[in-house]
Amino acid sequence: MSSTVKTTLKVVGVLVAIAVLYFIRDVLGYLLLSFVFASALKPGVNFLEKKNIPRTFSAILIFLLFLIFLGALFYLVLPPLINEVQNFISTFPQYWENFLSWLPQFEDWLEKMPFGQNIANTINQSIEGLSKAVGSVIGVIYGFFGQVFDFFFILIVAFYLLIEKDVGGRLSQLFFSKNDQTKTKISKYCNLAEKIAGRWLQGYIFLGIIVGILVYIGLLILGAKYALILAVLAGALEIIPFFGPVFAGVAGFILCFFQGGWTMALWAAFIFFIVQQLENYLIVPMIMKNRVDLNPLLTIIVLFIGGRLGGFLGMILAVPITAILLAFLKERKV
Repeated sequence: MSSTVKTTLKVVGVLVAIAVLYFIRDVLGYLLLSFVFASALKPGVNFLEKKNIPRTFSAILIFLLFLIFLGALFYLVLPPLINEVQNFISTFPQYWENFLSWLPQFEDWLEKMPFGQNIANTINQSIEGLSKAVGSVIGVIYGFFGQVFDFFFILIVAFYLLIEKDVGGRLSQLFFSKNDQTKTKISKYCNLAEKIAGRWLQGYIFLGIIVGILVYIGLLILGAKYALILAVLAGALEIIPFFGPVFAGVAGFILCFFQGGWTMALWAAFIFFIVQQLENYLIVPMIMKNRVDLNPLLTIIVLFIGGRLGGFLGMILAVPITAILLAFLKERKV
């Protein structure tokens, strides 16, 4: 067989493999998400195993505690959150009318600024899109949590990965049983990936919960409506360094402005500012020492790419996958 034919076959093989991976990207995404969950829970299992508790029993115990925590979180947050979203949708026309009555003053101010008209047009288009999409929020929530089979598939795979002590070693033994050097490298990189993915999920969950609670308490004291929506938004957007908290603060400022005018809006901005300072100077140094940090611009880019390729699931996995790949590159340079 000539070299040209061999090269052609290799190229065709690579293209076929890429096509197959693209068509099963949802399954791959679920497997990667299971890996991330298992990586976050594995330190607890390893700790119990060191205390002479059998690994299988340790995995069951840690997994049950995780499910109880997840169930309690959903039970406490989801019903009131859905209620607040429904109330917001019902009152949104009133906020829209308030905005339209205030908009001429804002447009007059923008016209005096450079590129002000372009900014005004962009804002109008964005709010029109929001007014059309806001009615589907409940459908999105129910659709996401309605995928019961996918959810249990992720949990089952995560549980089996949790029981397995050395996933990298098993994989390398399965595919490269006769090559000790390759087996060692695969096991090493797999352990590194577990460490990075686990730290990312642990840091994101703890940071998101703490920030969400602080924002919720602050807005409750302020007497702002839809405090839970803004708190969940603030916690979820912690996935985007710097820009996520800023976006959550802007959303809180706008929503509070239409509830109580400039006074409430400025107090809301002050609350978000204080929470951000507490996060930067107290929460992260004390609790999230080993958190995975990425460049904010790089994070936004990979979130956009992940969303394009895999939707909501792709956005979730974009950050830990990028962190793992960067860790691999650093490891190769050492």
